[in-house]
Amino acid sequence: MILYKYLRPERIDVLDTGMIMLSRPRAFNDPFELSPDVASIDSGIKMVGATWAHTKDRVVLSLAENRDSLLMWGHYTDGHKGILIGFDADDEILAEPSKDRRLARVVYAKTRPSRPNIEDFTEEELYFTKSDEWAYEREWRILDSFEAASGSRPGGAPDTWPFRLNPQGGEGSDLRLQGRPSA
Repeated sequence: MILYKYLRPERIDVLDTGMIMLSRPRAFNDPFELSPDVASIDSGIKMVGATWAHTKDRVVLSLAENRDSLLMWGHYTDGHKGILIGFDADDEILAEPSKDRRLARVVYAKTRPSRPNIEDFTEEELYFTKSDEWAYEREWRILDSFEAASGSRPGGAPDTWPFRLNPQGGEGSDLRLQGRPSA
């Protein structure tokens, strides 16, 4: 299966450098992302702090199953001006190996995951569950540790780290640049 990364036009550098940025989940555009219901915490501010502390070492690359979603093109490519890169999900997408890396499909739910303590949540509940309002994205994620990054985070982007793409990926794989869909 091919998974796609929607990118703003200035991110054409991904094709030149072979590097892509993975972000901490707290940098995502969904305000409810990584907002589980932790029964033992009685304050929203404390819950955010506990969640961020629990997930501070993890970074994510968001990919999509669909290459022709007008909403995705509008939201993630600077109003249909950007690019789309396709990756063969059967191959290693990132070059450096990592014991912490995993690829999984996002599950869309009507309610937030709920547990007594932040430590009780599974990775699926924290990193691979989103509100069903976002189901049109048909998202997959690569979850990893920022320690597996190919370099240090850029100064202007404190929640992102560069990872080297695997240009061969595996047998017969290659990076695929896609144009925007016609309306």
